[in-house]
Amino acid sequence: MNDFLIELLCRAAVLLLLLPIHEYAHARVAYALGDPTAANAGRLDLNPMVHLDPVGSLLMLFAGFGWAKPVPVDTRHFKNPKRDMIFTALAGPGANLGMAFLLIVLAQVTYGFYLRGYYSGVSSLDMQYYMVLFLETMASVSVGLAVFNLLPIPPLDGSRLLEGLLPGRMLQRYYQYARAFNSIFMLLLLFTDIFSGIIYFFGSRILQVMFFLTDFIPKLFV
Repeated sequence: MNDFLIELLCRAAVLLLLLPIHEYAHARVAYALGDPTAANAGRLDLNPMVHLDPVGSLLMLFAGFGWAKPVPVDTRHFKNPKRDMIFTALAGPGANLGMAFLLIVLAQVTYGFYLRGYYSGVSSLDMQYYMVLFLETMASVSVGLAVFNLLPIPPLDGSRLLEGLLPGRMLQRYYQYARAFNSIFMLLLLFTDIFSGIIYFFGSRILQVMFFLTDFIPKLFV
């Protein structure tokens, strides 16, 4: 096993776990707030097959970034459309942040088991190293997915978040320019590090907070 295999396993886990959880969270919150659109479309399900986009999945495996099919939302079913749209938009990134925190807790517990002496010998040390590396890499990817989706560009969650924050006239103006910017956004995403720099800046700080909050866990095993 090497770092490349770890990265490949992480990309597969993103497709089979993180993206489905992200989209399921959108569907679940929308349904809880009165919108059955996603449920009627079969998206209230953790089965990856109902969420994955073919092109986005291939890009995730071979390029390291990708996307799932957006969950359909009809705000006419919401009692308070703007407020409920904010909750629905935040559900996906929130689920990814929650998963990231859980993965870091598991990584810290794994390291605690090592300190307690549950791992011994070279092969066991290698297993411990790769288990922690896999869990921490998955946590980093999950945080990056949350930050990426909060970019205010359609059809990312950040654009849906703005639907609940901007007044009607400003929202129309935003969409007018945002749709025109979509093709430029894709080019910048593919050929520059602008967005990866933004994601790293915010993602690394979120991870620092998570590690700080869980730093006590390995010490419980000593």
